[in-house]
Amino acid sequence: MKNILMLLLLSTLVLTGCNRKSSKKSTKKTTTSKTVKDKPVAMKGVQFKMNPSYKAVVAQAKAENKPILLDFYTTWCAPCKWLDKDVFELDVVADLLNKNFINVKVDAEKGEGPALAQKFSVGGFPTLIYLNSNGDVIEKQLGMTTATTVMNQAKKVMAAN
Repeated sequence: MKNILMLLLLSTLVLTGCNRKSSKKSTKKTTTSKTVKDKPVAMKGVQFKMNPSYKAVVAQAKAENKPILLDFYTTWCAPCKWLDKDVFELDVVADLLNKNFINVKVDAEKGEGPALAQKFSVGGFPTLIYLNSNGDVIEKQLGMTTATTVMNQAKKVMAAN
């Protein structure tokens, strides 16, 4: 009985922490990839385009015959920040994704983000959506994940593209 109560308490704490905005703003800068006007800036880790036009991304994917990785996040999501720091900054993950994918970060609360989150039925954060070069969903990952899972899903998508 104690174990069940402890598990319920822990689950509640984790879920409530991921489902509401934090009142504190982080001043710490991360080295996760950023872009300037849709062009990747040379930084450590996966090179993401930040909130570009979805139509432009699909057009680029078709032209380059590359699959797309959409990383849906929010600024207040702690697991999203963990994913950026502990998965997307790893060289092995960055090498695979930067070479073979068009990587896009989508703020689910700004710009095209809310409409895209609805289109892809995003129910929580982070959510990784893997698309083929035509924009069709191949894989979807909700919540925190590991580098191994990201790489395995990426390889499945590459084989299906």
